Amino acid sequence: MTDGPDSRAGLLAGRYALERPLGSGGMATVYLARDETLGRRVAVKVLRGGLSGWSGEEAAVRFRREGRTAARLSHANIVPVYDAGEAKMTRPEDPADGEVEVSYIVMEYVEGGDLADLLQRRGTLDVREAAAIGAAAADALAHAHGRGVIHRDVKPHNILLDPAGRPRLTDFGIARALEATQATKTGNFLGTALYSAPEQLRGRKVSGAADVYSLGITLYRAVTGKLPFEGGSVMEIARRHISETPPPPREVAPKLAFTEAGREISETILACLSKNPEDRPSAGELAERLFRLRESRKTASGERAAGAAAPATKLGQDVAPAAQTRRTSRPDRPLRRRRRAGAVAVLIVLAAAGLLGGLRALDTLGGEERAASDRPAGSEAPAQVPSSPESQVSQEPAPGPEEGGTGSGASSEEVASVAPESEGGSETGASGNEDSAVTRPVLQMYDAAVSGDYAASYATLTEGFRQRVAPTEAYWSGQYETLESLEFIEGPEATVTGDTATVYGVTRAVHTDRTERNTARWTLVIEDGEWKVDDLSILRQEIL
Repeated sequence: MTDGPDSRAGLLAGRYALERPLGSGGMATVYLARDETLGRRVAVKVLRGGLSGWSGEEAAVRFRREGRTAARLSHANIVPVYDAGEAKMTRPEDPADGEVEVSYIVMEYVEGGDLADLLQRRGTLDVREAAAIGAAAADALAHAHGRGVIHRDVKPHNILLDPAGRPRLTDFGIARALEATQATKTGNFLGTALYSAPEQLRGRKVSGAADVYSLGITLYRAVTGKLPFEGGSVMEIARRHISETPPPPREVAPKLAFTEAGREISETILACLSKNPEDRPSAGELAERLFRLRESRKTASGERAAGAAAPATKLGQDVAPAAQTRRTSRPDRPLRRRRRAGAVAVLIVLAAAGLLGGLRALDTLGGEERAASDRPAGSEAPAQVPSSPESQVSQEPAPGPEEGGTGSGASSEEVASVAPESEGGSETGASGNEDSAVTRPVLQMYDAAVSGDYAASYATLTEGFRQRVAPTEAYWSGQYETLESLEFIEGPEATVTGDTATVYGVTRAVHTDRTERNTARWTLVIEDGEWKVDDLSILRQEIL
């Protein structure tokens, strides 16, 4: 037992000091806690007892499966899981019950709010905001689906908005791996009827298409302020999901019909809400379509993400010459490094989510609880949204449909071969020195890591990136175990705007258990007088 505010609960697993409950759902209670080993705040999800229809052993097995499910995922828009296990604890809210044996999962504590908070406060979002949040969530789902994991409970409450405004998908706790047998008993419906797909409501086996449907309902709510099917009993809502065609969003919110972007997002949402799962876009296709829409110049001139810095010019005006965007490029070539022992030459390339395995870590889990977010009544959630499926919001425009942006149907080659242009700004070639200065940190980050110089690799990151992704050098160094070789297939190509740079490239990464082709984007900023890596976005990933 410890003294002070932690004395009631002691240390869970000898490490986590529980402070207070954050939320509770049908399967677990989430606590705010302090990791005494690493000195950081975390959210700890603890299995609740007495679940109706479940034996204690069955529930514990299912809960442990959550941890394994989360361990398979690593994505910038998924709340990471740090630890999982079983231990004895005294619940802070019920100290009289004494110590009990519990299963627990430890995840990142995300301060801020969620999309439900934002919609409650503002009613609707403009097309750019909705597309940005949707693209981030869809990209996270595509990552999960590619690893055989279905979320099954996508809804506004489970899309957190961190202090930087980045969407973070949480509560993969009722997700199941795509295995040969169904792990959940027939008839045990755990989803939320308002956002559930027809096949899910029928109790049939579901695929990633069910998540796309639920995200489509979420976007419908975001741009219209209403749900397509609401009112009446749960059975009535389920019947309508199964049998009725939803009214087009642009009819519910007529303002959507007056812009190309509004009409496009309306059609995109309707595609997600197709009754036949096979008629819906995949999560990856949806992410590309929404990202393209987010970056489109036609998205209502002057719209910008809430919380983003105001543009330097008046709405609709060209970017001033002083803010010109400059593009630099490097010849396509493999990058050769030496392993730690210096005996094995390797090719270096970004290994996408696999390379980051564990950095952005795994996932959060659960049912209804707002697992890792502490939102007192009336608190304000951050409204800022990212400029891509994985990165934070930027003032500069990114590639739109006329510029080779990541629209649906675009190949990996098309995505990577074009860097963004500023609206109204001209491009000029950059010198070799500038080219090297911009791209060097990206190359050094992986070069040093593969060579075993993790201190040098860690030094290429901004302080903000470290706080978000890798709080310690030791944590960073543990992420390169499976990478064997890596090469740039295209690029890297850089765009510089003031003190911010964006680097694009297509890479091929060979791991011990897989080979990946990744279309990626790195964001760099000047910190302490030099370029450093501030964010990473995987725009497309293929397992070869």
